Amino acid sequence: MKWGIVTNKPKDFADKIVNHFFSSFEPSCLICPEHVGERKPSPKGLLKSCELVGSEPSTSIYIGDHSIDIEAGKRANIKTVAAAYGYIPIGQSCSDWNADFIAETPSQIKDFIPNL
Repeated sequence: MKWGIVTNKPKDFADKIVNHFFSSFEPSCLICPEHVGERKPSPKGLLKSCELVGSEPSTSIYIGDHSIDIEAGKRANIKTVAAAYGYIPIGQSCSDWNADFIAETPSQIKDFIPNL
């Protein structure tokens, strides 16, 4: 399975995070605002990621832990998964984000994949 990261973090910082946490399972692409000229919730980064990994938006999923992530996925016509186990801003509930699926744990994401 090919996978990528689309982040609002600056490229230099994102590169350090990826190298530290994903050295044994590298993403196929890393898209930062510098690559597409816009930050999420613009869909440009997600669409660029699909292009780079050779996937159509309609057969892709985007996992996010912020309402902006889910909004970007919706704008790109990509199925969305709200990561309820991630950073959720105080006062927000990921159930309000209108994601296609809410994962309480990372292992629940695999339950959503057959729905594509």
